[in-house]
Amino acid sequence: MNKVIISIISAILFLSACKKEQLSDIQPTIELKVASGFISEDTELGAGVQYKVGVIASAENGENLTNIIIKSNGNTIFDNGYNAPSLAEEITLTKSNESSEKLTFIIRNKARLADSISITIKKAEIGFGSIIKYSSVILGCNENTNTGNYYSLANNLVYTQSEAFNNQDVIDIIYFFDPAGDENALGSPGANLAGILTGSDAPDNWTILRTTRYSRSPISIKADEFNNALNDSLIIANLFTDGGRKAKTLSTSQFWGFVNNENKYGIIKIEDVTGQSTGTLQFSLIMQAE
Repeated sequence: MNKVIISIISAILFLSACKKEQLSDIQPTIELKVASGFISEDTELGAGVQYKVGVIASAENGENLTNIIIKSNGNTIFDNGYNAPSLAEEITLTKSNESSEKLTFIIRNKARLADSISITIKKAEIGFGSIIKYSSVILGCNENTNTGNYYSLANNLVYTQSEAFNNQDVIDIIYFFDPAGDENALGSPGANLAGILTGSDAPDNWTILRTTRYSRSPISIKADEFNNALNDSLIIANLFTDGGRKAKTLSTSQFWGFVNNENKYGIIKIEDVTGQSTGTLQFSLIMQAE
C-alpha cells in the first residue's frame, strides 16, 4: 500500500511540474505620444516625407511587453522585440506613395495579449524635392586588390576596407560576391556580411554600422526616366517599406531602390558588372537631397 501511495504522490508532483507557467490575463495598453514634432492623429503628409511617432506602452502589472508592431494597410512595416514592463519608443517612418494609409500600432506581451491604436495618414499633394546625382561610380569586389568595395553616399568616395575602417561614420554601401547564393551583390556595414568580408578591419569589428536597405527586387523604370530625373518624383513613385539589407544577383541595366541610414531614398542604376569576387561594378544613382 505504501508503494501505491508513494507512486500516486510522485505522479501528482510530476504532473504539477509539467503544468505550464500560469500567465497573467491583464491586457497591456498602448497610446501615441502627443507632443510637438510627433504624429498622433489623422493627418495629411506628402509622399516621401519623414515623420515621428511616439509609442507609449505599459504592461499594467501584467506580463512583460514583447513586441511593438506597426502595420500599414495590413502590411507589417515595423516589428521590434522587447522584454520590459513599459516602453516609450520614438520611431521615424516615411509616408508611402499610397493615397491613404491606415497605420495600426500594436503592443503584445508575453501572454500574447495585445492592445492597438490606429490613425490614418492621407497623401497630400506637394511639390517634389531636389536630388543628388552621382555618375559612373566604380567599385571593386571584395577580393579586388586594385579598387575599393566600400562607398560613401555623403561624399561620393570609394574606400578600401582598411580606409573604410577609419571612416566608419560615412560608409553606406559595400559591393561583394557571395558564391553561396547572393552572387554579385550590394550590402552595407549593417548587413551582417560575416564570412564574406574578413580581417581585423572587417565590419564585424566596427563600432559604427550604418545600414542601407534595398528594394526586394529590381524596380521597373525606363533608362530615360532615370537619366532625365530633375527632382525626386521618380524616387517617390518607387518608394518601398519592406526593404532588405542586400540587393542580390546584380546584372547590367537593373534599377534598385535604396534608403540610407538617414532615411533618404534613392535609385541605383547598374551599368556594368564584370567578373566575380575580383571583378568590378559600375553604377550611377539619384538620391533625395533633403
